[in-house]
Amino acid sequence: MTPTNVVDALKRDEGLRLTPYKDTRGFTTIYYGHNLDANPLPAEVIAAADEATASVVLLADIARVQIRLFKDLPWIQRLPAVIQGVFINMSFNLGPIGLEGFHHMLDFAKAGDYNSAADAGTTSLWYKQVGSRAQRLMTQLRTQEWQ
Repeated sequence: MTPTNVVDALKRDEGLRLTPYKDTRGFTTIYYGHNLDANPLPAEVIAAADEATASVVLLADIARVQIRLFKDLPWIQRLPAVIQGVFINMSFNLGPIGLEGFHHMLDFAKAGDYNSAADAGTTSLWYKQVGSRAQRLMTQLRTQEWQ
């Protein structure tokens, strides 16, 4: 099913894991891509290990990422939610600092040229490494429709 918001998109792209694990970059992670090394959780939150707790943690993570992006790149607040969703999703995958390294893509998006922004994203190493998630996000950027 195609998501209609960033929460559903991240649930699909991150996947739910109820026990801590090492992600592909070696970070201890739980729930929907929550990085425990960067953002520790209380033991009782980890012990809860259910979908409801994971969803609450995800909402808090989205808020944290969104606040960071709005602080560093305030113009993102003016973009449609579907485009903001691309950048929030990429920040989950790369970290906000990683996203901010996509200067050309961000400059095109700031100007409202989403096709050129997507073109810039598709030429990156990230795009080649991430596969279908990156393809969906660049299609979402191009079409301005949730993918």
